[in-house]
Amino acid sequence: MNKHRATIANALFLHSAVFVLVLSLASLGCQKIEPSSAEAPEAPAPPKSDNWLRDAPETPEPAPTVGGRDVRSFEFLNGLAEELNESVPMMVDAETELYYVSADVATIIYNYRFPNFSWDDITDEDLQVRVRPTVTHAACTTPETRDNFLRNGVTMRYVYHDKDEQYIGSFDVTSDRCGSN
Repeated sequence: MNKHRATIANALFLHSAVFVLVLSLASLGCQKIEPSSAEAPEAPAPPKSDNWLRDAPETPEPAPTVGGRDVRSFEFLNGLAEELNESVPMMVDAETELYYVSADVATIIYNYRFPNFSWDDITDEDLQVRVRPTVTHAACTTPETRDNFLRNGVTMRYVYHDKDEQYIGSFDVTSDRCGSN
């Protein structure tokens, strides 16, 4: 492994270890998320047809909320991203900078940059092999992230760029990646 690759590998590992800080920042101001307090309507009596199971109305599960807002909604996650963006750019380790947070429906997106490296110094494979397992483990074992976001259907997306903001790679962490954590 050449000198650049060894430095990058060490930085990626350190970045993954420090990652818990960013996950904790994402949970600042978030109280424990509870299912909607509105009581589910009483189930109607089965219809008098032979196909009563097919005719039964579906009762959706109440959306997990904070302050009455659906935690998976674009509005809620975008508000969280805007709060986090007040603290960026932020170096999360010697080689990695969190420079922007964005949102989509049911997805919070962390955009990182390696300010000392260009895209030919690091590959998507480096991210998938060295960073993804550690970041996934950190997300799945950090109670605030696991309980408030992942278990409520929010995807945590991690996007990495080089010093010139050229795309290197990305990965998602979802509740199904957490196994039994």
